Amino acid sequence: MTNGIFSGVLTTSMFFRTVSFGILFVGAARPSAAQSGTELISNPVAQQLGLERMWSTALRVDPARGRVENVVVHRGLIVAQTNTALLQGIDAETGRTYWVTEIGKANYQTQVPAVNDKYVAATNGDTLYLLDRSTGAEIWSQRLGNAPSAGPAISDDRIYVPLDGGLLEGYKIKRERLLDHVPTRFSGTGGTPQSPVTVGNRVLWTTDKGYVYSREQAKELIQFRFRMNDAATAAPLYMSPFVYAASRSGTVYCLDEITGLDVWQAGGVNSFSRPLIAIDGKLFAISETGQMLRLNPLTGIQMWYTTGIAKFLAAGAKNLYLLDAQGRLQVLDAETGGRRGSMPVAGIDLTVRNTSSDRIYLGTSTGMLQCLRERAQSKPLEHTAGFAIAPKPKEGALAPAATDAAPAADVPGSPFGTPAPTPAAPAGEPSANPFGS
Repeated sequence: MTNGIFSGVLTTSMFFRTVSFGILFVGAARPSAAQSGTELISNPVAQQLGLERMWSTALRVDPARGRVENVVVHRGLIVAQTNTALLQGIDAETGRTYWVTEIGKANYQTQVPAVNDKYVAATNGDTLYLLDRSTGAEIWSQRLGNAPSAGPAISDDRIYVPLDGGLLEGYKIKRERLLDHVPTRFSGTGGTPQSPVTVGNRVLWTTDKGYVYSREQAKELIQFRFRMNDAATAAPLYMSPFVYAASRSGTVYCLDEITGLDVWQAGGVNSFSRPLIAIDGKLFAISETGQMLRLNPLTGIQMWYTTGIAKFLAAGAKNLYLLDAQGRLQVLDAETGGRRGSMPVAGIDLTVRNTSSDRIYLGTSTGMLQCLRERAQSKPLEHTAGFAIAPKPKEGALAPAATDAAPAADVPGSPFGTPAPTPAAPAGEPSANPFGS
């Protein structure tokens, strides 16, 4: 094959299992409006919100039947996944394609991939694939015990895959002995419709029966199991020293990371099917019906509340970047929830939930991806989940800055205290707070 494979109609059979970057770079032409189904966001438009477009690129999609289903970002690498079992690795700062790899069979379901500093893990059908992060080359593949119910999670040394029927299988990344090929299996009550979360040598997951599980690899028994008041429709969230989870009935739970004991609950009236968000020690939640609120991670006290929000995109030093229900890019003040501006992003049906940096990634399922940044932020602003309670400093070291402090007006004996005042809603939006106190 030569570089000419990208000049005509692309089909899955035209790709190598792994295509080198030298070939791909020739085919990485900037997409046109006809290719992407929408015009790129111009810099004059982006500058109205203090943003600029860093780059745009064309994703590898079979034009006859393909579409981009998921895009994930981890520490400088973007991995795009199509419905025809194609994975593409892209530099998150330049948009340059590093590699394209086809796994399994194009007509088998491919779940959202997981990425760490060395590897990419993805499933196709009932097979798990481990790829080299730098090259996209396949390291090994493994037949699973059943079809996966969601995408995998990856730690430094293990991959965890939720399966249909409620099992969770764990596989060692490095395989030096025959026993290393044998998975560990964890069972829970109910199925797992979302990817697990790894924290060091621990894996956390939720089920559609309303349970939150924590399991340490070195221990035979579940570390803790907690039952919520309804099914879990989003993955759990970790922010030391707590685990956070949300139920379909609209309750957010804060659990002790060691014991699983209930620290606080914050109730509402809407389901939280979207993942909770932790940015530098701040905790945010978005409901299915577009309510977004910021909660104090120590107490569950509501700090602010707004409406009309569909998806989280990224966070800058002071701003939150979100997609609203009308398909506009919204900018909110992270401290107050006040709206700072918006702009239309017509035709965008592919977004990236980026909690690791300030870069905003928007695109289309037909194969266009673009990156926006704050004009003053030439280098990416790296985020962490942070600490709900700051760790004790080492002897002689300065204590780190505190995260959200509980308001002074907290009601004695109440774990929820007194909610912070809700900012006035924009014109045409309800000012009532459905979450109450």
